[in-house]
This record gives sequence, structure tokens and C-alpha cells, in this order.
Amino acid sequence: MAGGVRPATNVGRKRGGTVSLIAWMDTSPDEQRRVREIVALFADKGTLDELGIGQIRDAFSDCMFPGTSTIQTRARYLLFVPWIYERSAKSSAKGTVRRRGEAQERRFITTMKLANQSEGLIGRQAGVNVKTLPSAIYWSALVRYGILTSPLSLDQIGSPARLVTGADELVDRIVGDWSPTLPAPPPTFPQEVEGGFDLTAEEASWLRDRIMLAAPGSVLTHLLRSDATLSADSTAPWNEPACTDGDSDTTSIVHHAEMFSLAMEGAALLYTLLVAERYEERKFTSLVEPTSYYADQLKRWASDRQESSDQLYRWSTKKMWRMAYDLAPRIGAPTRQFVDQWIQAVVSGRADDAANDPGLRSMIAARESMKKGNQSRLTNERMLARWQGASGQGRLVFRWPLVKRLVTDIKEGLARAGT
Repeated sequence: MAGGVRPATNVGRKRGGTVSLIAWMDTSPDEQRRVREIVALFADKGTLDELGIGQIRDAFSDCMFPGTSTIQTRARYLLFVPWIYERSAKSSAKGTVRRRGEAQERRFITTMKLANQSEGLIGRQAGVNVKTLPSAIYWSALVRYGILTSPLSLDQIGSPARLVTGADELVDRIVGDWSPTLPAPPPTFPQEVEGGFDLTAEEASWLRDRIMLAAPGSVLTHLLRSDATLSADSTAPWNEPACTDGDSDTTSIVHHAEMFSLAMEGAALLYTLLVAERYEERKFTSLVEPTSYYADQLKRWASDRQESSDQLYRWSTKKMWRMAYDLAPRIGAPTRQFVDQWIQAVVSGRADDAANDPGLRSMIAARESMKKGNQSRLTNERMLARWQGASGQGRLVFRWPLVKRLVTDIKEGLARAGT
């Protein structure tokens, strides 16, 4: 069906096993977080932005789910990090607050492991040697939700309290680094963490209120306000009933996201088919019959597109672009031209036979060449030889797996109020 997300795992390696092909993941517009997420993306085969539409993808993600990123895991980290750095700021141990805090973050991994709290644990595999700490992953969210009172860097944490002048210029107040209403940590924190990743009712209520205050009108706020339990098997926002029963603004952005995701999956599949064809032409054999597989996937996509043809025909791309430019004003003219041309081919039905359309094939090849330069798999044989399938293939889901986990954490915490 058009609304589904199909991770493909059918392209086999010659020496056994399968190549896991997963949907594109998403990044945020914050530059530091973007760098971390790009590194994470390159660690996962098949999640690369080969055709250069990441800014548009991010605009949708940030509009629907502000403050989130693909490398966040559990909601209680939004409290763990402030608690650790509040404690580090009060410590008399040697070193800066940042250094003491980062050391505590690493010890905290061991604490959670000993408590068998592994689901969503950052550093579960690498342990204390993990390269990216929770503070780096959640910092932008802490700022976005007002948990951190101002956009400080880690190096600025624990500096003397700041004097802030009130709006009427008559009221001055002393502020610390963290929201003054931040819930207190459990008494034994961080040596022991009562409840592990489970939020208490007080913590969940506080987090919900912080997010709703910071992100009014977003799909994320709508989900937190709703009493509905999220569907365990929803794979994208548009097939989650709780995302599509809101007001016109929230349902509109979800609809734009769904149409964009459906349309651009075809471009990704055509690109992957071109790579597969060249891979077989050059006699590489680690993957078994990738051309046949991706040709079938493109036909499957064409069938999905036909099922949604009426929706695509009525889709207002002008409104979509207004939303995208509000959040990502630096989207370049070449990117818009490429996306518009491809969407036009999708809406008209021309893309249904994209595998045999010389014009569309040339357009996709030219776009990848422009974005990748001498790293293009269509021209660089060394890059082609290392190909493992799934070059950007898959439906965009705009951080949905992560968002569903965070929202569920908060809802489950709220439900503990009655226990």
C-alpha cells in the first residue's frame, strides 16, 4: 500500500547473508547535531541522501517533531543530562564542569548496564568508550524545549549565574543554567537510577508541558495532548491514527510529508536501479541480481503511486514549498528544480515507467553526479565496487520510530499517576 514502509532485505550477498535495506533516516537543521547524525548515517548502509533532498526532509521533520533527532533514544535522557550537569557544577572535584559531567556520563553507562537497562542505552555496545555522549545528542533538544535556560555550550555550563533584565527593564532576575522547575533526581542518582528509563508521573507531566509550551501547533504537541495510545505497528506518521485526527494544520503537514515521501521514493529507487545496472555491467558479483530486484521494487512503487494518484493530483506543492522554505530558507534553486521536475513526472504518471524513460534516467544520473562529484557510484568504479545495495532506497519516515518511542515513554509515565 502507498502508506507502508517496506524495508527491503532480499538482495543477497554471494557468500551468504542479506543486505539490510532500511528507510532514509532524518537529521535536524542544527549544524553540530547535523554532523553527528551524518556520521551515524554513514554507519548504516542504505541511509544516505544520494540525491540531495536532506534539507527538505529535515524541514518536514522539524515542523512535525521539533527538538527531535534520529540519534535520540529515550525520553528520560532529557532529565538525565541536566541532573548530571547540575551535580557536576556543584562538585568540588578537579576539572571543568564539562569534563566532570562527561566523566559522569560514562560512569552512568555502567550504572545502567548493571541495572539491566539496555533498551535505548547510549553506549550499550561501546560502553564507557562511546564516542558520542548523551549530552551531545540531546543538547539541541534541551535548548529547544527550554530545559536549558539559554543556548549555552557545554563549555559554558556552570559559569556564574547570569543577570537577566526583565522585559519592562525594571525587573532583573538571576537565572541558572537549567529550568527552575526541573524535577529533582531520584535520591540515589547517579549511583543508582530508580525506574531506569521509566519516567515517573511527575517527570512525564513536566516533560509533556515543556514540549507543548515550546512547540505549539506541532504534530508532536498534538500527540502529547491526545489521550490515544500510539499504534505499535505504525511505521510512518500518516499511518498512525493519532497523527491524522488533529486540526487542519497538523493533518496538512502530515499529508504533505506523506506525498513527498511517496514521490521521492521513486527517485531513490530509480537511482538505485541505475547503480545496480552499472554494478552488473562491470561484472561485480558480491550482490546477487540487484538489477532484477530493484526493477521489481520500482514496479511496486509505481503500483503504490497509482493507488494514490488522486491524492497526488490534488496535492499543492506550492503550499509544501512555503512550509519548507519557512524552516529551510537555504534550499537551493537546483534542488527545487530537480524536485519539481520529478514530482511533475510522478503526478502525470510518466514516472511509472521510469526504468525505461531516458529523460528521467538522465535526470537522476545528473543529479547524483552534481551532488557527489567524483564520488558518484555511476562514474567512480572504486565506489561502485564497494556498493552494498540500498543507496538511499526506502520511504522517508521523518524520525517516526524515534518520535514514537519518546512519546510512548511520556505517555507511559503519565499513566503511572494512577498506580
